[in-house]
Amino acid sequence: LTPMEKNLSRDQAQALDSALRHMALSLKSARRYQEMCTFADRDGLTGAYNRRFFEQTLTSEVARHPRYKESISMLLLDIDFFKKVNDTWGHLKGDEVLRSVAATIMNTIRQTDCCVRYGGEEFAVILPHTAASNATWLAERLRKRISKLTFSGGGKSFRITCSVGTSCLAAGESKEGQTLVHEADMAL
Repeated sequence: LTPMEKNLSRDQAQALDSALRHMALSLKSARRYQEMCTFADRDGLTGAYNRRFFEQTLTSEVARHPRYKESISMLLLDIDFFKKVNDTWGHLKGDEVLRSVAATIMNTIRQTDCCVRYGGEEFAVILPHTAASNATWLAERLRKRISKLTFSGGGKSFRITCSVGTSCLAAGESKEGQTLVHEADMAL
C-alpha cells in the first residue's frame, strides 16, 4: 500500500478505485471516438482527407470568407497517365505512387491547408487565406517535387508527372464552393 492508501478508509479506497476505473473507461472511449473520426475523415490508402471531408471543409471556408475578407485558393492535382502506371507496373505500385504523391503534398502544404484525395488519382488542396499568386507558386512547387519522385519495379525505375489547376475566391468576391472546384478543374 502507498502512504496515501494507508490514510484512506476502506470506503474511500473503493470510491477512488471506482473513479479511476470510470476515468480509464472514459479515456478509452474518447480515444476510440477520435480513431473513428479519423477513419471517417481520411482516405484509407493515402491518409489524405476524403471527399466527404472536403465538401464540408470547402463549405465552411466559403461561408467564413466574407467575415475575414481574405482569399481562399484551391488546387486540383491530377497524376498524368496514371492508368499507364497501373497497367505497366501493377496496382500495388500504383498504390505506392498515390501514397507518395499524397505524402509529398501533405509535407509541402501548411497545417491549416487541407489535402484531399478527390478521386482515383486526383487530389484537391484547400488553401485558406491564400491569394491566387501564392496558390500558383505552390502548384508549381508541388509539380516539381512530384516530378522528382522515383519509383522502381522489376529492376527498372520510373518517374511520374502531374498537372495542377488553381482557382481563387478573392477577398470581397462571392462564389460558391463548387465554382472554385469547377474553375480549378478547367485550369487543370
